[in-house]
Amino acid sequence: MTNPWLDLTTANNEFIASIDVDYLRQYQSRESAQKDEFKLVTSVVPEPWCGPLLNARVLVLSGNPHWDDRDSGLPELAHQKMRENLLGREPIFWLDPSLIGTSGADWYRLKLLKNVLETCESRKIAERLALVDFVGYRSHRWDHSLRPPSQAFTTNAVSEAIQRDAWILVSRGRKLWIDAIPDLDRYPRVLFNRSVQNVRLSQQNTGKNGFEAIVAELS
Repeated sequence: MTNPWLDLTTANNEFIASIDVDYLRQYQSRESAQKDEFKLVTSVVPEPWCGPLLNARVLVLSGNPHWDDRDSGLPELAHQKMRENLLGREPIFWLDPSLIGTSGADWYRLKLLKNVLETCESRKIAERLALVDFVGYRSHRWDHSLRPPSQAFTTNAVSEAIQRDAWILVSRGRKLWIDAIPDLDRYPRVLFNRSVQNVRLSQQNTGKNGFEAIVAELS
């Protein structure tokens, strides 16, 4: 399947996958989409995943990239890495030491991967794990009704990960992900976090056996 994120339109200082333009225009005309919490931030390059989506050994499935107000002042290096990330084979750029102190680096290092980083090398994590979002556009809160056409590429990539026996952790949106990819419901290497609010990979949240399986895959 052709990667739609390699064809970005940049009209009006926005970054939108060309395949999504018409859909997002219709979505943004809704009253609910005008609320600050759901308003999509398209002034920076989208982040439908972070990490080597196309060959990752561990995939963490989530909702959509959170917009932090600090992101309006990201360094140029981050913007460059965001573009490269859309190729689908680059390591997790937020683990690049040069980006320490940014909101993305803080989230990955202090929240999502804090416990994994205590055990595994950051380089190996960055090369083998990918965070995959249901929707690739940023907002303060995830609107579960969003179904942009670009989503088909993401769900197809997760299906391909199943074929290569990757570990898949559903962090958020369990029902939505299974509805989109029914094979997840019977896949022997799928894991589910105990808390739908806490994305962290840890023994407590992911379960001892699941956490140890992920660590072994990343070591």
